[in-house]
Amino acid sequence: MVQPLSVSSLLSLQQAKPYYSAESSSAGGELSPPLQPLKNPLERAPASHAPPAVEPRGLVTNLLQKPNALELEEAGALVGGGAALLDTGIFAVKGGAWRDLLTLMALRPNPVEALLTSGEEMSLYEEMAGAWVPARHSWLQSRPLGPLLTEYLGRSRLWYHFAPELEFLHFGTTSEVLDHLASGWPMADRQLSNVRGDVGLNTVVIGSTVDVMASIGDGGLICDSKLGAQTTVGSRCVIFGLDTYHAHLSKTSSTLAIPSHLCVWVVPLLGGSQVTVCCGVDDNPKEGYREPGSSKATFCGVPLGDWLQARGVSSAELWPGFGSVGVLETGSGSPANNGAQDTHSQSAVAGSDRQPANKSTQIDSKPAPPDQTPVIKERNLWNASLYPVEERGAVLDWVPWFIGRAMTSETRQQWRGAQRLSLAQIHRRIDFAALDRTVRIGRGELALGILQRDVQGLLQRNVAALSEQILWGFNTQSADSPESSVNAPSGRPFANVLASDWAPGLAERLEANIREPIYTVPRSRLHMARADLLRAGGHVAEADQAEEDAWRAVASETATGVGIAAESTPPDDLPHHSEAGQRPGIREQGLALQEATLSLLTQSPAGVNGHLGPVGEVYRVELPVRLDIAGGWSDTPPWSLERVGRVLNIAADLEGRPPVGVEVEVTGGGGVSIQDDEGRECKVEDLTLLDAPLAIDDPFAVAKAALVVTGFGSRDLLGPERGLRISTWADVPRGSGLGTSSILAAALVRGLLRAQGASDSNEDVSHKVLVLEQLMGTGGGWQDQVGALWPGAKCTTSLPSRPLRLVVEEVPLLPALRHELESRLVLVFTGKVRLARNVLQKVVGRYLRRDARAIASVRRLTELATAGQKALATGDLTALGAVMSETWGLHQELDPHCSNPDVERLFSLVDHLSVGHKLLGAGGGGFALILAKDVHAAAEMRAMLDEFGPPAKVHSWSLG
Repeated sequence: MVQPLSVSSLLSLQQAKPYYSAESSSAGGELSPPLQPLKNPLERAPASHAPPAVEPRGLVTNLLQKPNALELEEAGALVGGGAALLDTGIFAVKGGAWRDLLTLMALRPNPVEALLTSGEEMSLYEEMAGAWVPARHSWLQSRPLGPLLTEYLGRSRLWYHFAPELEFLHFGTTSEVLDHLASGWPMADRQLSNVRGDVGLNTVVIGSTVDVMASIGDGGLICDSKLGAQTTVGSRCVIFGLDTYHAHLSKTSSTLAIPSHLCVWVVPLLGGSQVTVCCGVDDNPKEGYREPGSSKATFCGVPLGDWLQARGVSSAELWPGFGSVGVLETGSGSPANNGAQDTHSQSAVAGSDRQPANKSTQIDSKPAPPDQTPVIKERNLWNASLYPVEERGAVLDWVPWFIGRAMTSETRQQWRGAQRLSLAQIHRRIDFAALDRTVRIGRGELALGILQRDVQGLLQRNVAALSEQILWGFNTQSADSPESSVNAPSGRPFANVLASDWAPGLAERLEANIREPIYTVPRSRLHMARADLLRAGGHVAEADQAEEDAWRAVASETATGVGIAAESTPPDDLPHHSEAGQRPGIREQGLALQEATLSLLTQSPAGVNGHLGPVGEVYRVELPVRLDIAGGWSDTPPWSLERVGRVLNIAADLEGRPPVGVEVEVTGGGGVSIQDDEGRECKVEDLTLLDAPLAIDDPFAVAKAALVVTGFGSRDLLGPERGLRISTWADVPRGSGLGTSSILAAALVRGLLRAQGASDSNEDVSHKVLVLEQLMGTGGGWQDQVGALWPGAKCTTSLPSRPLRLVVEEVPLLPALRHELESRLVLVFTGKVRLARNVLQKVVGRYLRRDARAIASVRRLTELATAGQKALATGDLTALGAVMSETWGLHQELDPHCSNPDVERLFSLVDHLSVGHKLLGAGGGGFALILAKDVHAAAEMRAMLDEFGPPAKVHSWSLG
């Protein structure tokens, strides 16, 4: 069976750039694993990674397992100044090699099933990769599935791609894990935990409760534990599974104090018992023990010989049977690994006159399978019979003994009388099902408590994720494990309690909050949280209706937030469009936005003076497009209505002129005629019909929505003798990512406001476009219209006041910097188009659910807007490129589908010439923005892209 990738490989995978070789080899295919430099080849490479021997042209000639420095040198595996190449475990299989792999996979009987049946193992790094390296074929013949791998995969050769930008992380020891957790990796220090006590710096707490009177040192890891009052844990400790709230503490101590640099685990065993494992963070379980004074072996951080001497224990008691001939059998009821009394070596089964300690027990209930353990050939911690077996639930009785705080003769006799296991034996007897149940239940209880507090508070948590965690946590029943059923006080399983009691009860509380006239949580959030609770409780139809109500509330909050409509509750009598049992899709969400916006605009008509200009007057508006650098998504309601938004973007003319324009002419006839640049026409005779929901696929939806938000749908401005002729054009492909739709809306709104003699300030136009996009059912933010209405480069901040306030800061560019920017910033159309509405509502939906990753990503985007503003203002275009690239990465986190292979191929083509790149807008296609290293690189890049040819096309641009 192919082993899963190690943690280090997964981390590399997240950072690796994709590598595609140009051709398949004549042997049938190529396989290209990225490689990293192992900077210290004088030490052995980690066991799970194979440094390859390579040829200069990239062919792998051999794979080495655990080589020493001499072996690396003799095999030609050293490069540069003596570094070794280390495989990441990422293999790109293509061409004939891919076909061969599929053929092997389709074999019947399945080779993997044969492995599972036999219990044999195969490795990705050794057997699998070895099939592609001829030098390993003879070795493979004696390995599991080796001949089969050679037959089916051996025709292809293994090549390497050197990836020096990757960093090697090795989680081989406890110390390394702690070092990595404390070294600034983007991991939250508190994950699904209730931490009220004093917890030190860089200590990670997962699935745990820490009492207000507990104290934890720094640099540690606390997992799935309940640490009550008077619990003290030192620095750099690993604690797993401890419950000091219900522990039976030793009579010699009323508190639990764990010194620094120790690990304590509670491990459930097959048969219903458990052991408490204690050791030092830096102990090496495989370090051999010799007589005191000559051994490097340590236990709980002290020399093992000193530990034995302090407790009056002999080495023979830890390693019974050492040096004997035969097999030592330790069945479920035969504690044959018990130590001898005092200093006499003894390997016999303990007699009936030896009584175990109160909290120790023989393995009972479901008996564990007997250990057919070979005689102990090496004395080390791995084989030492150290850990007494306990009753399930009895915790911490032996921790004071291990750490040197209960070294009495009575405790020593109890330890000797107990059935004891070694780490090797514990490893074979772990009850993983019980361990899983314990973790699930503990985290389910934590999630339920967090959810209850969140509903009573500000709803800042992801209710859907918490509900899923609760359902997962309490779904622990199984027919063959009656003890796994965790019941509520009523006797029903907790999962059923959640479905029938908790979820609807919390949803009712939210419904009451929605009806309150004064509220601290936005109604859109209340509705969405209520939808998530109802869905968790199995009330699907009600959940669908609540989700539609959330989208109506977004429209209401947008209209009131920009001052177009009065503060009010979205109408409750509007119809719901999702079918029973069907979750609201994009169409239903769009209709909900439209209807709520129309209702609000009818209640509070747009403020215009109602006087049209003279017949024949033409109002022409031309606007540039916008190039967004960083901060997008933070301009979108409801984020921008609740939190600070910030966007850095640039107004841009294309091919020397503004590409988006509108003409509004006052005519002598009634009604409104609309014509676009594709020759399509539309005549609206009765403007009151615009109150009906607009068809999302209507090519004139933007113009009709502009008429509504400027008051033409609710005021008799035209009459039988007056009319309007509206002409629109946009010399930009649809789905360009340049904000064309919103910018056309801004031009329409400005033209219609001018025709009435109303204020057409940038702020007024921008606010009305926000409402217009809710009316169309597409949503959208303010950055597109701001990018076009305000000239040049600017960093715009939105403040969540009522009404929404925009602070636009121009980024001054000296003529030389402006010329350099226009020269180095390459604008290329990818040939792919995509409508932003679908992705926009998905991302907004994640925010409405308070998805933590989405919120963190958008918050970081606002920080990048500030960083980009500084870089642009100081003329540091290389730093600006870095901002663009990080922004592009965050966009892909928010929407994993915003890129595609064609786009990545285009970026890879010019990667050596650029310092940053991104797709514009929501991504998925449209225009790409690439910042070249210098003016010469930009010229070379444009030439390469021209040669790349259709559908990609470079466009000339200048600041608008």
